[in-house]
This record gives sequence, C-alpha cells and structure tokens, in this order.
Amino acid sequence: MIDTVAFKTTIIDLAVTGQLSSQFHAEDSVKDIIAVLPSLSNKRKKLLGQNFEYGKQAVLPNHWQWVCLGKITSYGDTPQKAYFENVSGETWILDLEDIKSGGQITKKTRVHGKKFIGEKTVFSKGQVLYSKLRPYLKKVLVADEDGISTPELISFDVFGGMIPQYIVYCLLSSFTGKAIEKRSYGIKMPRIDADFMVNLPIPVPPISEQQFIVDRVQAAFSEIDTIDELQAKYADNLTVLKSKLIDLAIRGKLTEQRPEDGTAEELYQQIQEEKQALIKSGKIKKEKPLPEIAGTEIPFEIPNNWKWVRIGSVGLTVTGGTPAKAHPEYYGGEYPFFKPSDLDAGRHITKASEYLSESGKAVARQLPKGTILVCCIGSIGKCAIIDIDGTSNQQINAITPILCYSDYLLYAIGSNSFIYQLDQGSRATTVSIISKSKFDDCIVPLPPLAEQKRIVDRLDKLLAVCDEMR
Repeated sequence: MIDTVAFKTTIIDLAVTGQLSSQFHAEDSVKDIIAVLPSLSNKRKKLLGQNFEYGKQAVLPNHWQWVCLGKITSYGDTPQKAYFENVSGETWILDLEDIKSGGQITKKTRVHGKKFIGEKTVFSKGQVLYSKLRPYLKKVLVADEDGISTPELISFDVFGGMIPQYIVYCLLSSFTGKAIEKRSYGIKMPRIDADFMVNLPIPVPPISEQQFIVDRVQAAFSEIDTIDELQAKYADNLTVLKSKLIDLAIRGKLTEQRPEDGTAEELYQQIQEEKQALIKSGKIKKEKPLPEIAGTEIPFEIPNNWKWVRIGSVGLTVTGGTPAKAHPEYYGGEYPFFKPSDLDAGRHITKASEYLSESGKAVARQLPKGTILVCCIGSIGKCAIIDIDGTSNQQINAITPILCYSDYLLYAIGSNSFIYQLDQGSRATTVSIISKSKFDDCIVPLPPLAEQKRIVDRLDKLLAVCDEMR
C-alpha cells in the first residue's frame, strides 16, 4: 500500500522549509509580520526565553526567519473557561475522540447531544486547536466555527497576519514531532508542557508565501486523499488501482495548473503549424481533415487550459506492414521489426523478436524512436514506446508525437476512456480490429507541454510505489 500518511508528512516538511515555494517571489517580508506583533502577555513573558533542546533545525531560505511560537501566537495564555449553565445547547462541543490524527474532524456534536462534565475551554473560529495530550497523535486544526472543548485542547490566536493553517503545518512537521516526542512526559498518557511549546522555533516566511504554501499543500492533500480512497476500494487489485491513478492524471487531478505553462490551445496550434511544414517539405502527405469534436463525445471535464483533441491530430500515424515472406532476403538483419508480443516487455522497449535486413527495411514503414506502438488487432490497446528506430507489422498502429511527450500520450492511450473508444470503434469479426481512421478519430485530453511532463513524473513515482506493493 502507498503510505499516504508518510507522503503527507514529506510534503509538509518540504513546505515548512521553503522547498515547495522556492520559485515564489514574495513582495512582503517577515519584517512586516514582526512589526505588527502585539505586546507579549505577562504569562508568555515568563515562559519565553528558556533554553530547550529542539534538535537540529532545518536550513531555511535567507528571507525566512525562526520565531518562537509564543511570540507569534497566544499559546501559553490562560484560556477562557465555560460551564454547562453558560453555553447554548447548539454550541459545538469538541472532544479529542472527535479528531483524527492530522486534524480531520470525524463528527460535530452539540451540547444538547452530549454529556457535559466539568469545565470546558472556549475557542473561536479561526483559532488553532492543539492537543497537549498524546501529542504524537498530531491532533491539530483550525476551528471553522466557535465552540467549546476539553481542556486538553489548547486554543490560541495567531498574530501578525500569519495564516493559521500554516502554523498547523508547522506543528504537523516531522521536525516538530521529533522534538515534542523527546520532551513529552507521562507514560500512559504523555503530555507536552506549555513552556516548551511557547519557545518552540517556528519557520516563518512572508505572509504571501505562507498562503502560497497552504494552497499548494491543500491541493496536494486533496490528491492524496483521492489515492487513499482508491487504495481502500481496490486494495486487493493493483491493476485497477493503477488504472484509476492514470485516469485521475489525465483529468488533471494529480497536478496543478500553472498560468506560466500557457494553454493546450497554443500547443495545438504549434503542432498544426509543424504538420503543415512537414507537408510543405514533402516529408508527409496531406491527410483528410479530422472531424470536429462534438460535445457528446467528451467523456469527462478537464482543466480550462487543456484541450480535447483527436489522437491523429497531435502526431503522425501509420499502420504497420509486413514485408513479403516470399522474399526471405528481407529478414535476418539488424533492423528491429516489432510485433504485438514485443509490447509485453514494458512501457519502453529496446529490442524486437524479429529483425529485418537492409532490403527489408527499405520496403517497410520506418518509425523513429519515441514512436508509440498500439496493438490494433486482437489485444486492442496494448501499447509501448520504442526507444530505438524500427518498424512494425500490420497488427500495429503507430503514432509519432509532434511537440508532445510520448510518455504522456502513452498514458492517455492506455487509459480506460481511450480503451473504451478503441473497443467501440473496432469491427467485431473473428477478432477485433481498429482501423487507422478509427484510431485517428479517438480523442484524448491535451495539457500544456510542461504539465504533460509533471503528469508523467507524478505517475511514474506513484506507479512505481504500486509495483513495490506486489
């Protein structure tokens, strides 16, 4: 299984050390935060300035700064208490068992629906809530409404315009977790003391960068949660899990859309210009225009800067051919001649089961490396990229991408939506066959080129983890 908890912790660690925002340029500074911090309360003054061992600190970007938690928040101040007789029955009452590790609320209960024992602590919307009891469970979150809680939850304000959710990520980081684990006291029910937490070093970037970090982490967590759901559903079927990950990727769910990437429409126009240049130079023949894509053909929504395209419009497509067996001189050379069985070797293939001679090569349809081979008879949809020049037999349709990443198109061609189109377009005779024209008509989602690369990188990593689960 993919360890999504560890995955999230890694992202948080990268976020709170500036590695997720290395390309972000902030016009504001940490000095702007320091300048508007309120005066310290008497209680925090007494707690601050003590010496504790927090372990080795991370190296921060030059424009960041380490600041004690008690200077940028009200952690350590005396909380406001509440009793049954002075709260409404509709007040949210929060106990530790209502919070999952990482800060997810499992249920919201009102005072009228829960037994009220002893005193509670008042918290306000926008405050950070942190469990001092068993802190290794990492029960920390930002309150989305006013309420009351067990005194084991510390509620505190965030000062200087800082983003509360950013503070949550700092408290969830592995660096903080290790420091707190060493300091916690109590065997069965360990706790963390206020003076240690007030002096806890927090890595502080400018506010605009904090917001950028929060947005990126939340987007990544949304993707990871989707993976988590898929794992739970398809834990016993890695093939299905991998296909679901590919489907998410070609819907734009595993990558962020960046304005600097441009649009797929711009890329598409560049591809068409390149095709026209190849036609003009006589390197390829002019083909019949492909039909416009009807709304009824589109199987799902894609990001606004993507574009639905027919596969034949983003590359050069050919159906392979077999040199006549009546001419044995065509065979037995060194030029690769690919067959459907060769596509079983993996996503990238470097050798064939049969080879052509120079004379055989001359009569075959030659394919450059980077071409995608797709089985069009029998095992329709089986596909791979050739990493060497070669040719293929008549059971294969081939597409050589123009200004697109072969690996991205390979993933798109291997997706459930594309395979479905191939199945619908095949002629069911003794064996299923997909013609070149039907193949060309199949549609795929086209992202900008930079995002194609990010999709491939993300999928390569996730699918590699899936393979390790076997």
